[in-house]
Amino acid sequence: MKEFEGTEGLYLDTNMIYDYVKNVLNNKKHKESYVIKLLSNSELKGKFRIFISHFTIAEIITRMKNDFPTRYQQLGKDKVMGIIVSAVSVIGGKIIYHDAKLTRTIIDFADLCKDKDDIIHAEISKNENLGLVTDDDELGRICDIWEHVVGKSKFIGHLEGMLPTS
Repeated sequence: MKEFEGTEGLYLDTNMIYDYVKNVLNNKKHKESYVIKLLSNSELKGKFRIFISHFTIAEIITRMKNDFPTRYQQLGKDKVMGIIVSAVSVIGGKIIYHDAKLTRTIIDFADLCKDKDDIIHAEISKNENLGLVTDDDELGRICDIWEHVVGKSKFIGHLEGMLPTS
C-alpha cells in the first residue's frame, strides 16, 4: 500500500485486536476478528511485519476491566495478557516495549487528535517508523502527525485484494 511505503512494518491500534481478545474472554465460538482472520491467512501471514505496543496491552486491559468486570476478575490480568499475546502470535506479530523512546510530548499533538489514544498510537508508530492501521476511517487528525496511516476499511480491502481468487 502506498500509505506504508518507506515504513518498516505495521502498527495495529487497539481496535484491530480488541474483538479477538473480547471473543476469547467471553468464550465465543468464532474468536478472531476479521482483521486477525485475514492477517493469519496462510496466503498473507508473514507478508507484513506486525506490531502492537505495551500501550495497546494496557488499553485492552482497561477496556476489559470496564466492559466485562466480572469475567476479567475471574481470569485476572495475567490470563488476559496471555490472550493478547496469543492474538499477536496468531498473526506473527511482535510487541514493542518502550519508555524513553517516546520523546515527544503528548501536549505537542493534543490539538490534532480527537483523543489521547490516537495521539499515543500515532506517536509510537512514527517513532518506530511503522505504518499505522487504525479502526478510524477519518484520518485527517492523525495524518497531521504521521502520514503513514490507513483506516480499517481500506486495510481490509487491501488484504482481501492480496488473496488469490477462487
